[in-house]
Amino acid sequence: MAATTVTKEFGVGFPVARKADRNASVLAMARQVPPPPVAVIGQEFGITKERVRQIFARAGVAKPPAQKWTAWCACGKKLAHGNWRCMECRIAATLRVTQPCAFCSAPVTRRASDVRSRMKTTGKDFLLAFCTRQCHGSYMARQCDFGVHPEHRTGHRRPRCYDWDAIWELHQQTGFGARRLSRLAGIPVPALSNILRKMRDGAILTKS
Repeated sequence: MAATTVTKEFGVGFPVARKADRNASVLAMARQVPPPPVAVIGQEFGITKERVRQIFARAGVAKPPAQKWTAWCACGKKLAHGNWRCMECRIAATLRVTQPCAFCSAPVTRRASDVRSRMKTTGKDFLLAFCTRQCHGSYMARQCDFGVHPEHRTGHRRPRCYDWDAIWELHQQTGFGARRLSRLAGIPVPALSNILRKMRDGAILTKS
């Protein structure tokens, strides 16, 4: 009758001879190219990683190297350890495209990746480029006919919502600030603060 042993990995009643077969199979897996990790070998035979290391140490076999994580670029290429983009994607991200400004025709340089992402987001085949915010505003004014309306003519001043002279006179008579004047006149505090600041600057310039 074959001898039996009580082991954690085989349970109760398994013959000792089976352990030699198991160890031989473990060593055979270790000789594969590339060798699987010890965790995979342990799962195959229902033993722990430490037991696999002990089997390797008794047989004089080097432990298989641990597997490194595999990263993939957004384009689908496999990356080397520590990189997060492939060389082609890195070169494409640093490319620059030059377009003329839509208003003043000055050259505008932008990243090609930004242009492609915006074109993909907006669904347009061509995007306008502007060198400054002023050029963008002037272009929109020309396209939307802002300058045609009489209130948008150059030099046109919109009528004031409040009587600045009466507010300044009330300020001089009472000495109140913007918060207390807003309670008397029913005007928002930010508007009163702006009015008092501009009137004060105008009075200082007049005196000087």
